[in-house]
Amino acid sequence: MKTIEELIASGTTAEVTEAIKSRTTQFGTLAAKSVTTQVELDEMNALDDEMEKLSVKLTELKKLDDAKQRNAARTKAFNTPVNTVPMSGTPAEDDAKKSYTPAYTPMGSLKHIVFGSRQENEQIAYKFFNWFCATGLRPDSGLRVKAQKFCEDNGIAIKTLNEGVNDQGGALVPAEFDPMLIRLVEKYGKFRQFAKIKPMAFETASQPRRTGGITTYWVSEGGTITPSNPTFDNIGLVAKKLAALTVMSSEISEDSAINLADELAFEIGFGFAYSEDSAGFIGDGSITYGGITGVAPKLKGLSGTIANIAGLQVATGTGYGSSYGATVLPDFNAVVGLLPEYADPGAEWFVHKSYFHNVMQKLELASGGVTANEIATGDRRARPLFLGYPVNFVQVMPRTPAVSQVCALFGDLAMAATMGDRRARTLFTDPYSLSNKDQILVRATERVDIVVHDVGNASGTAADRVPGPIVGLITASS
Repeated sequence: MKTIEELIASGTTAEVTEAIKSRTTQFGTLAAKSVTTQVELDEMNALDDEMEKLSVKLTELKKLDDAKQRNAARTKAFNTPVNTVPMSGTPAEDDAKKSYTPAYTPMGSLKHIVFGSRQENEQIAYKFFNWFCATGLRPDSGLRVKAQKFCEDNGIAIKTLNEGVNDQGGALVPAEFDPMLIRLVEKYGKFRQFAKIKPMAFETASQPRRTGGITTYWVSEGGTITPSNPTFDNIGLVAKKLAALTVMSSEISEDSAINLADELAFEIGFGFAYSEDSAGFIGDGSITYGGITGVAPKLKGLSGTIANIAGLQVATGTGYGSSYGATVLPDFNAVVGLLPEYADPGAEWFVHKSYFHNVMQKLELASGGVTANEIATGDRRARPLFLGYPVNFVQVMPRTPAVSQVCALFGDLAMAATMGDRRARTLFTDPYSLSNKDQILVRATERVDIVVHDVGNASGTAADRVPGPIVGLITASS
């Protein structure tokens, strides 16, 4: 019979249950007679202490057993076709039908991955889970062996790194799973969604930009035509690394496969999207934003005298240190009026959700003509409109008042900014670095650059001010 220490360390549910029964019987026998010696009293106290420890152990074992049963049921469900393919009786035809990839039973939440049908999403998530287990768990893990077999059977590549690479020991995510992160970045990252994307074949790249056009002249018959040429310069892109590192417990076998893939892809994708938006919209050129200067600081940085900046409309009134209350609807009309006609077809608003509802929509409702039903039901469109243009919620844009603050942007972002994409998102798992803690390192990286290149100019002469393809509303300095 195992000792109490052995039962606590490695006892099974049946062994611990039997040990509790045995000690209960012993305790009852002692309690049935009068305890007269210190030895008997010590024996009863020891039995009581052991039963308490074993009860705690039994509770843990039952939870573990329940988790294993649930996970086994999930695994069985995912490997069971939803609709069995009817057999014809002909061996050759039956074999062909059996080779079809089965549809997985719908299950799991998939709160964030929304780029395909529910069944397609769950299949991708379950495959992602198996890839993660096959590369992220220690070699002696039984779940890793099963996951590797699943990957082999389903054609999922397990890419290991070469000895010449510093990050040896992990694995890179197969290309088929990269769309999970890409779609999440595009869903949550407004900058990547609307800026011009330029693939980068090397660490540096240049993008031609038109700076001037051909000049035309009125000439008399036989007169000399003055030659002119369009002018160009280059937008320089230098790939910068954006990275994330997280640690996961290896007890993922107790979790839902769907939820694991769902949460992992969401957190990484959202993190990348947030950083890209921060750099592209409000980056101040510091290391915090990868040395990138975003649209709002680029506009504001054209001149120390805000009134001289062609693409900025100063909001009416004062008191912006504590309230947006002085802003009026004509301020936004003036912003729309600043935008050049060539940028109008792709023009959209970029504001924080709170700013839209507390300032822009408030002015819209106060202008009248809105029915009680419209106020009660709200705007059911995917994106609201303001002054006839779509509104995009960018959660890195300002939501609390401040003086000299670019609080709203308007225009065609693809004409104003370019995002260089040197290397797409790469996911890397390392089960070895923290193996003494039975934890898995998960690292994600991408290499991109953002250049805001066209925001107009600034001039002390009003006639010389030329707004660019994106303009904005800035609060007064007091």
